[in-house]
Amino acid sequence: MDAGPILRQPVRALNGDERADELLTEMFELGTAELLDALPSVWDGSCESTMYPQDGEKATKAAKVQKAEAQVSLDELSALAVHNRGRGFAGWPGICTLICMGDGKPPVNAKLLRTAVASDLDATLPTGTGDDEERQLTLAPKGRALLFNCADGSVLEVSSIQLPNKKPTDAKSFWNGLNGRTARWVGKQD
Repeated sequence: MDAGPILRQPVRALNGDERADELLTEMFELGTAELLDALPSVWDGSCESTMYPQDGEKATKAAKVQKAEAQVSLDELSALAVHNRGRGFAGWPGICTLICMGDGKPPVNAKLLRTAVASDLDATLPTGTGDDEERQLTLAPKGRALLFNCADGSVLEVSSIQLPNKKPTDAKSFWNGLNGRTARWVGKQD
């Protein structure tokens, strides 16, 4: 853990779509620039008057991320929770969920690479009475995303997806690859 006084602490506002891997690179570059700018004052001792102590009350410990946390169950989580987990786990371990493609085939663990929470639903989502109907994937207009119904009724948009041993693909290409077969997500209760 870091200890000691703080010399510089730039603030960066979040917009809600940042991904951990991209933010890490951005913050590394910002931190490097701040460090290089501050070093002369550290060497000549003039920084002593501008340093301030850390607030230990605000420090928190976090458990190490486990690969098992990458598995998301859409029947237990909201679209926002899945989206935020995907943002936090971008790079490693990522997030994945089980998807059945076609009748009688076993589910595959698909990585959800790029997600968003649907704000305007200009697509018709399945609202059938059976779980299978409510769990069917649909394609948003113009093929921009696959739409997943989540536990609280919210909708997750997935614009990039990766099947096991395949390259990442956009939503429209995934949909076209189904060749008319239905696809549905599999919940934890299945």
